[in-house]
Amino acid sequence: MMRKRRFLGVAILFGMVLQGPLFARDLERTPLMEQMRRDHALIAKSRKGLSRIVYFMKDNRDLISRAGRKRGESLLNERERVAHRQIWLGFLDHMFVLDRLGERWEDVRESVEEGSRKKVFYTTYAVFLAQYRFALAFIEAAEKDPALHVVLNEPVPEMGLAKGTYSDLKSRFLNPLKGADFVLLDTHYQLYGKSPPAFLSEGMAEDRKFIWRMAEGKGLDLTAGNALQHIQDFGFEAWLPIQTKVAEWMGDIKVWRVDDDLISEAQIKAMHPLLEPGDILLARREWYLSNMGLPGYWTHALLYVGNPWERQRYFKGNNKLALWTRMQGIYSGDFEQLLQFYARDAYRENRNGNAQALQHNVIESRSEGVSLSSLETAASADALVVLRPRLPKVSKAQAILRAFSYVGRPYDFNFDFLTDSEMVCTEVIYKAYEPKPSMEGLHLPLKDLLGRKLMTANDMAMVFDQEYGSQRQQLDFVLFLDGDEGEKTAYVSNLEGFRKSWHRPKWHILLPQ
Repeated sequence: MMRKRRFLGVAILFGMVLQGPLFARDLERTPLMEQMRRDHALIAKSRKGLSRIVYFMKDNRDLISRAGRKRGESLLNERERVAHRQIWLGFLDHMFVLDRLGERWEDVRESVEEGSRKKVFYTTYAVFLAQYRFALAFIEAAEKDPALHVVLNEPVPEMGLAKGTYSDLKSRFLNPLKGADFVLLDTHYQLYGKSPPAFLSEGMAEDRKFIWRMAEGKGLDLTAGNALQHIQDFGFEAWLPIQTKVAEWMGDIKVWRVDDDLISEAQIKAMHPLLEPGDILLARREWYLSNMGLPGYWTHALLYVGNPWERQRYFKGNNKLALWTRMQGIYSGDFEQLLQFYARDAYRENRNGNAQALQHNVIESRSEGVSLSSLETAASADALVVLRPRLPKVSKAQAILRAFSYVGRPYDFNFDFLTDSEMVCTEVIYKAYEPKPSMEGLHLPLKDLLGRKLMTANDMAMVFDQEYGSQRQQLDFVLFLDGDEGEKTAYVSNLEGFRKSWHRPKWHILLPQ
């Protein structure tokens, strides 16, 4: 049985339902036949809602799953993820109502008089059929896009969605015992003469036909596929705590030159005036064990957001940004007010800095999660490059707002860009600058790595190199501080040096110079 407690926080509809005719009166206060007629109407209403959801998914797969994606891209964008979650939420609303109806009539079935027992059975069976039929139909449609197994399982507290709700649905309905229940109930149904009330008859006939058709092949395939998915999920989750602890440990362990970085404090100080809010920084730190698990030379990415005074200077007089800010409900058009409204705690930290008077002007994701850091801390590395998106200032402001909203989210040791609740460093950049209808953004290609869709910091350097000088170029070069392990220092390098850097072996410092 699906863990129904997970449904309790799911529906916006719940408050209305609990006060409406469905549960406001119990069977002791309402004549049996009158309550049954009301509930039959609710069954029909839920069937209609579930039918619309399933057919919408089937008829609009291109719209939902592929809209806004360029050729070769396969990751759901923000709009698509939100659309799928809204559809999922609506589906769970109707399933919750049917759950409560089924419970109500199961409870009274054995206590009613013999003459009414048959009608009660038809009611409970109609609920069973509707849930079973539309659960199978929904799963069949959703499983055509493997990304949905991740997206629909992700916890979304603001929508009341707990972790694993989609897996729960599949466990409940892609289950041989559920098929056995169907056969048993359908045998009972035929012994009763297959004569349900007219109001239920058509829907029950459609649902029975669909379920029997699924039983001939697709249902078995889905059930077997779900078993395999459970094995994959359980295997990864069983390993994940070990992976998490090891990754945290490796991220803190430096095997050589433990207390020294090649980039000096003076170089970081000199770099600061060159930066603009929205700049992307790629970093390389040598001798860390965590480099073993990261492909390529560049291993970290971060977003320079500046402090409130820098942003005010940078965005001052930008009429498009002021207009967009007003459209978000800040009628003064002040972008800083918008940041403060949507990310109050992060904004306070960004404004105040820390006890050492360091400004927290960089957003990055480390093993501790997405957080604000000072440039002095974030740029303490052995090589660093500054890249500037070729985007309007309003787009950079939108990216900064998104990045602020990510602060506080945990690190994604699963390295899966499909999820939003946990994020790696490059995912913060990717999703902050992810294009949408109201925002120009960066089109950064993803690649498959060990079954995950992701983009590494080295991939960003590669994209810059491959696009440079063409009409597709999205980033401009600002500064490259390149480390020299032999001299134990970093020096200002040039554009050509950076363009070649992504080709370097990750353990290049051990190779003959």
